[in-house]
Amino acid sequence: PPLSEQTSVLIGYDDLPSSVLHLCRGVYSADFGFILGSASETGGAVPTVRNKRITGTVDDTIIGEAFLERYIQGPRNELRTSGVIRATDIDSITYVDSSTCKITINPGVAVVNGVRFEYLGVTDLVYKYDGGVEDYNDTDNFYIALDGSGCIIVENEVDRAGAGAEYVSPFAGQAVANLAYVEVDTSGETTTVTDLRLFIDHIDHKLIGDITVANDQRFGHFTDIKAAVDYARMFSKLFPKMGTPNIFLKEGTYNVSETIIIDFDLILSGAGPNTIIQRSGELLVGGSSADQSVLIYIGGGEPGNRSSSEDIVYGVTLESFTYKQHESFTDRGSIVEVAQEISSTGSSTSSPEATFRLSKINCIGIDNGTRTSVNDAEPWEWAVRQGRGSGLYFGNLIVKDCFFDSIGWGDGAIYWDGGSYVNNVIINGNISINVTDQTTGPYGIGAESGLNNSTFYGYVEANNVSDDDY
Repeated sequence: PPLSEQTSVLIGYDDLPSSVLHLCRGVYSADFGFILGSASETGGAVPTVRNKRITGTVDDTIIGEAFLERYIQGPRNELRTSGVIRATDIDSITYVDSSTCKITINPGVAVVNGVRFEYLGVTDLVYKYDGGVEDYNDTDNFYIALDGSGCIIVENEVDRAGAGAEYVSPFAGQAVANLAYVEVDTSGETTTVTDLRLFIDHIDHKLIGDITVANDQRFGHFTDIKAAVDYARMFSKLFPKMGTPNIFLKEGTYNVSETIIIDFDLILSGAGPNTIIQRSGELLVGGSSADQSVLIYIGGGEPGNRSSSEDIVYGVTLESFTYKQHESFTDRGSIVEVAQEISSTGSSTSSPEATFRLSKINCIGIDNGTRTSVNDAEPWEWAVRQGRGSGLYFGNLIVKDCFFDSIGWGDGAIYWDGGSYVNNVIINGNISINVTDQTTGPYGIGAESGLNNSTFYGYVEANNVSDDDY
């Protein structure tokens, strides 16, 4: 309450005059004879007014064009190209005669030279595409665009070389939002409209077409590989019209503490040898031969309950990274395990058109100097383990341009579960060193134990180097 009585003269208007400075708003009750107060006050006795002041002194009538260009439009133009945000498409083109047409363009929103325009469209815009010049430089085809003032511009294509051999857009090199290229036939009765709109809306969605993983959050969408794979799995559900995006791993070392399950079509690629993946946490403890610790699992279910996934149709590709065995890893495991069937057996899910590719991957294991035979070569990991039980069909595996150091059980880096039927395997251009200390062999990239216990139809292992007795 005020220290002394305060008074104010109220003058009522039907509408607020534009000549006044609007400071506040109060509700006067003719029945009670005073300004109503807040409902929270006892009896509403204390008058209440609402602040209606507009702060600031800037509007479009007092901002200079130089200010707009330098501090608003200029920076936007430097960051974004000219293009279309929404619609602004060619609705129709109708011919008036053999040299003139009418163009109808739908409304939309575009950005040109850093300025956002809400274009209202146009109906039956008349354009004379035939200038009447009959020589080899003449062409009836024309371009449609929005200029830096938000106006439609239409011009015939121009001869760049000057000999009628190379025609280009008349707006080449100009700051315009291209809308369409119109090809007119000689009869003037039919036309072909090529949509030239470059959509620049929702820039983050466009960039996320490839999910990027980086150790620094500023440089990627995720900092964890498994989180990125889980998001990619749901991507097509979030955006039903889109497929599954690829995942790109930037340079750096990534510690994986939980098996990465890939049960859908995916390309997972690194930036090269400097993209390093290694185990951590629970994955540092291996398992038995039947139940190993798996870093990347391809198929349905999970490593302890392996099956096929109906969402794997065309396959999985892993490429361009380094796997480095952690010095604290114990027992045994697999870097990549492929449990997806390629041929149906009974009622199981299969993927006959799926291919599983591994390329340009370095797998570096720990050589502890104790490998005197196959059985005591622990800790060890297979680079690839394929299969999950006897009588099932696997394959469509391509392993190329990889490097294996101290990888495998001592008789090869790639293993197939016993009793499997394996179709179509190509192992080419790989190097495998520090395979085993024992003198028996020789051993290639495919593990002898896996090759001897499975049935193969179409197996090629060529152009590889294997150090089978170091």
